[in-house]
Amino acid sequence: MFLKDAVQNPTIIVDLPDIDESTLRSLLLYIYKDVVEDLEFGNAMELYQAADKYQLTDLKNICAKVLVGNLCRSSIFQVLSFANIYQDDKMKKAAQDFISDIDNDFTSSDEWQDFKKRNLELAMETMEYMFSRKRIKIDN
Repeated sequence: MFLKDAVQNPTIIVDLPDIDESTLRSLLLYIYKDVVEDLEFGNAMELYQAADKYQLTDLKNICAKVLVGNLCRSSIFQVLSFANIYQDDKMKKAAQDFISDIDNDFTSSDEWQDFKKRNLELAMETMEYMFSRKRIKIDN
């Protein structure tokens, strides 16, 4: 994308409307220097999306580790939905494990009820996963 017409026209402008300045800076820093600076939960999703778009698998994995490493009750449904959208099975499993490891009262919480209304299929899949994990524990 960046080199395609650069030889013929060195003043080409590449418009990237779906990436903000900070994310683009982080993306280019990774591409050119193999460095990821100041990666936190707040910017890891945006950088993950850019890494996915430009097929930077290692950068996606770095971002996924930050997202999974910062799972908490307030972020779990955001991460689970995000993992589902990007078909990141490893991140999705980590999110489902997190939900499964929380007390059963979590599935009766308002957050879970709202999530179920918005993401019925994913909620059902997560519940099936939770039950299968509990069944494995009981059988062992």
